[in-house]
Amino acid sequence: MESPVYYGNSMFRVFTPGERLVLQTIPFEELQTGDIITVNIPGKKQYVHRVIRKSNGLAVTMGDNNPAEDDSPVTARTDFQLVTAAVSPQNGTRPIARGRAGMREFRRNRLRRRGRIAAKKLLRCVEFLFFWRKTLHEQKVFGQETCYYRHSRPVARKTADGRVIYARWQDFFKYRLPPGDRP
Repeated sequence: MESPVYYGNSMFRVFTPGERLVLQTIPFEELQTGDIITVNIPGKKQYVHRVIRKSNGLAVTMGDNNPAEDDSPVTARTDFQLVTAAVSPQNGTRPIARGRAGMREFRRNRLRRRGRIAAKKLLRCVEFLFFWRKTLHEQKVFGQETCYYRHSRPVARKTADGRVIYARWQDFFKYRLPPGDRP
């Protein structure tokens, strides 16, 4: 069974937006730490996260790229499915690590996340040294986000909470937001 197309950032480095996930229904007892599951909570969006801890009939989930564990643990009565593979149009089907291998991947992704956060903090401290950066003047507002363009190519977006996300990490060294829009 295939899910809708994956999108989002919570499983960065595990899935690429646009991939389809191959799902399998399994009983709660067969669920292992390190497994990636889709969780369907009525009235909310379906999400894809990894089981990081399992005990006393509860499975705690978390996205590899999220700062904290999910609020509600998965139980035997929760509607969930195991992700067994990812299908991309270019590379075909690739299997997804389960159990111990999945937890190794989780720890590696968490370490990379901490490195990215530290690098961003450091770059913010020395940002004033990048005098050659061009200011982005083309912009469009979509809901609560503002997108910035250079020659009609999307370069960066500013989220509702004030974070600036560049389309490519190299764009940080080439472009900056207008003075009134900087965080």
